[in-house]
Amino acid sequence: SDALSCGADIVVQSAHKSLSSLSQTALMHLNTNAFSFQTDLHPEDVESIVDDSFSALTTTSPNSLLLASLDASLAEYQHSGTETLESLCALAETLKATLKKQG
Repeated sequence: SDALSCGADIVVQSAHKSLSSLSQTALMHLNTNAFSFQTDLHPEDVESIVDDSFSALTTTSPNSLLLASLDASLAEYQHSGTETLESLCALAETLKATLKKQG
């Protein structure tokens, strides 16, 4: 299970570790049921909380190279992510078998 399906309100995913994006890039995923334990919150309140928190923790001068890297890696994943992952898994299995033969 992933963190969102386990009930996390917000998850930050390091894109440079899981996608082909540059270092220091990440994606923030917001659960559709975020902050549901606070029954007095409306959807616009959740949006305001996330926006305020994000603004407090990020720069006012975002790096356009890093943002472009995120855009490009997401486009690449949407276009050929499954095939790329399958190819990498096959290569890993080949390497594993080769190393096992060599002892």
